[in-house]
Amino acid sequence: MDPQTASASFEELSGTFFCSAATAWPAIAARTPSAQFLCWDDALRDVRARLCQLLGIDTGNICLFHNTTSALQRVLWRLNRELRPRSGHALLTTDLEFPGTIAAAHDYWDGPIVIAEIARLASEGRSSAVTEVLREALNRFEPRVFCVSHVARAFGYQFETPTLRMVRELLPEAVLVIDGAQAVGNIAVDAETLREVDIYIGCTHKWLCGPPTLGFAVANPKWQLSDPAQSYSSFAESAGAGNLDTLRGTSATLHDFEDNPNDLSHSRMREIEARNRTLAKLFCSLLTRANCALRPVGQLPETDAAWPLNGIVGLAGDVGSLMLTVDTSGDSSRIRTCAESGRVMASLIRSEPLWSAWRTTRSGSNVLLCRAQQRSVRQTRHKATATYSPIPQETILRFCFHHFHTAADIRKLAEKLTTAGHRPNSLHALSN
Repeated sequence: MDPQTASASFEELSGTFFCSAATAWPAIAARTPSAQFLCWDDALRDVRARLCQLLGIDTGNICLFHNTTSALQRVLWRLNRELRPRSGHALLTTDLEFPGTIAAAHDYWDGPIVIAEIARLASEGRSSAVTEVLREALNRFEPRVFCVSHVARAFGYQFETPTLRMVRELLPEAVLVIDGAQAVGNIAVDAETLREVDIYIGCTHKWLCGPPTLGFAVANPKWQLSDPAQSYSSFAESAGAGNLDTLRGTSATLHDFEDNPNDLSHSRMREIEARNRTLAKLFCSLLTRANCALRPVGQLPETDAAWPLNGIVGLAGDVGSLMLTVDTSGDSSRIRTCAESGRVMASLIRSEPLWSAWRTTRSGSNVLLCRAQQRSVRQTRHKATATYSPIPQETILRFCFHHFHTAADIRKLAEKLTTAGHRPNSLHALSN
């Protein structure tokens, strides 16, 4: 990609693209020439070193995987093997998690799975109630493993450090597993954050803007997470950690997030976190003041944010009224077409498939803590029979504000959405 084309593509990206950065990575990578590594081993070592510098950790504590899901599967398999859960050793998670997390828990954890119902509370901005539900679940079931997302993908709910410390204080022996796929590159994740947990899982193809796909896990070497199977495919066509081009592209995009080697304060990531938060606040305030047909999920009018805002804002309401303005295909080849037509790209998040759709051969008690609906506990005989939609039933239009967006981009976006939301007969036009 020549510099002129790369510059134009980046401008189109900044004003048009508001979903996962994975499909937009060429425009990011084009700004930094990638190192032409001669072999896969050199490329792998370079990516590991850059990630460790970003997170402020030792290279011996990070393992690379083909994607986030394979990292999580490896983690749960190792924990199940090391902890040997019995009938009383539960894994606690929530209904805000990515469906793959629930599926992996069902497939790899032999003990009971407790799912705390907090999505509705979070979507209503009731963070204190979320904390109390988690406290109740921790005290009642004393889980051996606590597995949640650092930043939830649907509308950006963030589990803050005090919540993680509460888990540690209540259950010092519990293993804290955090999914940081929507956090690293969105908020500041550093050695201080990682000290609060046992295992931290992330990826480079979302907020770090690398090519799809590459996952990683940060943990004490005692857990033996390194998986030789992640490298065998380096000799054939492969994705993820086995693909040389993926590693080269990731190395290039990570340049955008690097501090000066002598800067140990990780100021670059803290700058990006503050910038993303500022853009999200601006976006929410512009839509609220304009009485837009869509409302920011979890953010109550005329009050402080229910959680520290980050680069994810979910909008709920008359989503259909915006479908002529917003492209939700996720197809990166449409970025230029959308830019030329004045459309923007975002993600459409629907209620997840029922958990009964995740087939599993394992049986055992499965607990759904439903305090929000005035039901204490529901148990099912088989894990595969649990049925519940994790996120609120309404469709959510998710916008992601990355480090390459500007306040001008956000103002233009809010203006487009407000105009489209007030446009008459937009649903009729969409149906035709």
